[in-house]
Parts: sequence; structure tokens; C-alpha cells
Amino acid sequence: MISPENTLLRPTFTRRVWQRLQAGECLRLVGAEAQGRGRLVEDLRLLVPPGTGFVAVDLALFFHDYALLMQGLAAAIGSRIVPADLGEWVEAIRLHAGSWVLAFDHFEAVESPGADPLYDESFFTTLQLLALDARVSLLCVSDRAPKVSLADIEAFERSFDLELEVVTLPPLSLRRLEEEAERLLGAADFPSAELAHAAFSHPITYPFLQYLAAEASKVSAAAKQPSKPLIDKWRELFDAQQGLPPIAKKETRSWWNQLLSRIFSSE
Repeated sequence: MISPENTLLRPTFTRRVWQRLQAGECLRLVGAEAQGRGRLVEDLRLLVPPGTGFVAVDLALFFHDYALLMQGLAAAIGSRIVPADLGEWVEAIRLHAGSWVLAFDHFEAVESPGADPLYDESFFTTLQLLALDARVSLLCVSDRAPKVSLADIEAFERSFDLELEVVTLPPLSLRRLEEEAERLLGAADFPSAELAHAAFSHPITYPFLQYLAAEASKVSAAAKQPSKPLIDKWRELFDAQQGLPPIAKKETRSWWNQLLSRIFSSE
């Protein structure tokens, strides 16, 4: 039986982040969704030991409605009492034994001008104070480091000063993509290395690998179809779904040339 920890997309990096969270640190993780940023939050959940609470929230679903976030946080800890604000929710989890980790994905959503005005100074102050709380750790995951200028403040009348150490998500290596392709394919009979190579050269790396593996799993082993034409076809379909421009014909002869330009630049 495969241990859940053996399915981590970035084993070493994920364990290091978890160790820091367990030590009570509060961090801001910056990385691209194309590199499997959201997967890191899922993998951290696999490392949670008994006695530790782990609450992960995708703020892209709640940035427009603060009250809805409070409902979601209450449900996450099995409470029927919906807190009035984040500070009240933090007080509620302190009543439980053990330590807690609060992970917010798409944190940039609540820093945008379109966020509910209730994501105000009080909300960010409560998060900042978690840095002083030995039992509650915070992980804010976003696609960029905070950058608020005077022009931003004047334009949106919102000022944020959440001081967290920034940790950068490392790019996926070809080796990790090959291992992940094997995991995603399972028993499917398709060359996992070719899927990994194709994904490695694609700008939306990890979602494309997931797409390729899903399509490859539908291919019958008895069909004996060459892999390259299938991968090229799947790339065209995926790119169309993502709104990416079609690749010029001279570039579609192989993804191998694109791979060579990146293969030595990734970890």
C-alpha cells in the first residue's frame, strides 16, 4: 500500500513548509497555478498529524462575500455558530485542544479592489496577530507577493500591511513530472515520460499534465496508437479550452525542441 506521503508533488519542499507551520510560523507562499500551486495545499493536508487542526479555504470562492466565508469557517470546525468576524472564529478554535493551521489559497483575491469591504483592517490585523500565537499558524497562498503602492491606496481606499515571510514555490522538475504522470496514469498503458515531457514544455504545466493523463487513461491499450499524434491533438484541444493561441505548424512538429530549451533551467 502506497503511503499518502509518497504521493506528494514536491516531497522535500512540502515537508519543509509543513515543519515551519508546525513550529508556529506564518508564511506567504507565492507561486503560479500553472506549477501546481493549489496542489501544495492538498498535499499539506496529508501531513497533518492527529491532534492538529487543518482548515484550508479557497478565497476565490469567498472574496465577494465575507459573511459566506464566516459560514464556511464555522462549518470547517463543525460549529453551528457562525462567527461575526475572523477574530471571533480564531477565539472559537482556541477552545479546542491542539494546534491549528489556517491555509488561505488565492489570497490575492481579498487584496483586490473587488473584494467585499468587510475584508478590512480588522481582518488583516487578526491575521497578523496569528504570528504571535503559538497554537495557530497561517499560510497565505497567492500568485504574487504583496505590492501596495500609494496609488493603489488612493484609488481603492484600502491599505493592507500583512507582514509575512514570503516563500517561493519552486518550479516542477522533469523528474517530478514523470513520477506524477505515472501516479496519475495508474494502470493505464501509456508512456508516462512522454506526457511529462509534453507538460514540461507547456506554459500551464501541471494542469496540462492532469489533462493529458486523463485523456491517456481513456486510450485502449489494444488500439496501439502512436503517442505523439495523440499528445499533439490533446494539446490543441487543451489550448483551445484555455484560450491560448494555436501553435504555428512549424512549432508543432515536436514538443522536444521546446523541452530542450527548459530542461536544464528547472530544479
